[in-house]
Amino acid sequence: MTVLLEARELRIERGERQLCTALDLRIESTQSWALLGRNGAGKTTLLHTLAGLHMPTAGSITCAEQALHTLAPRARAQHIAVLLQHSGPGFGASVLETVLTGRHPHLGAFSWESRDDIAIATRCLAIAGVEGLAQRPLTTLSGGELRRVEIARVLAQQAPLALFDEPFNHLDIAHQAAILRALRTHCVGPANAMLMVVHDLNIAWHACTHWLLLDGHGGWHAGPRDTVAERVLREPLLGHPVERLGEGERAVFRIPLD
Repeated sequence: MTVLLEARELRIERGERQLCTALDLRIESTQSWALLGRNGAGKTTLLHTLAGLHMPTAGSITCAEQALHTLAPRARAQHIAVLLQHSGPGFGASVLETVLTGRHPHLGAFSWESRDDIAIATRCLAIAGVEGLAQRPLTTLSGGELRRVEIARVLAQQAPLALFDEPFNHLDIAHQAAILRALRTHCVGPANAMLMVVHDLNIAWHACTHWLLLDGHGGWHAGPRDTVAERVLREPLLGHPVERLGEGERAVFRIPLD
């Protein structure tokens, strides 16, 4: 396995709040991480920090054996692809043009996309199930269609590490399942890994090998999914009791309402 990103003694503060303290995180190829926590716990801020979009208050992040903050934006984008929580329709760009922006980190200065780049983008549109929308303007898409186009863009970037902030926003059940299969197939392997912010424990359990949970007070729990899930079941880390029915791949998480 290859270490794709490592955080050591990471501390993130926003105003008077500590979102995480002394976080140690090591993401290796073949791993898929679920980033969990209550609303406002700092999941998005942490994801942005791991992507190099924000500087941590303290600690270090290394990527490709270099300090993350020393990488130029283009070099960073060659190693880390990011799906933000909210997608915008842009300024009239087409679906294909949008997905092709995922190829820009691999282009030289003043270069145009090649036939290979267009082929990669077209293939990623098919993986995300939106190949029929290639010529449509983003402004004509539904929220779910736009989300799948943005996921296709991340796939087209072909970065070893993909970070997804709530990738299933706006997706119906069928498209959630299809996108989940696509991410597991194309973002997790001998040379790559992914981390996703999710709220559904069942998706986190069945899609991810590792969990990282922020408790909302600066504390955190990280490790193999089974280990962190046991803590979630014992302690109200998500602000509400959680039950698990079954074990292993047949496990289902339930939120009791009474």
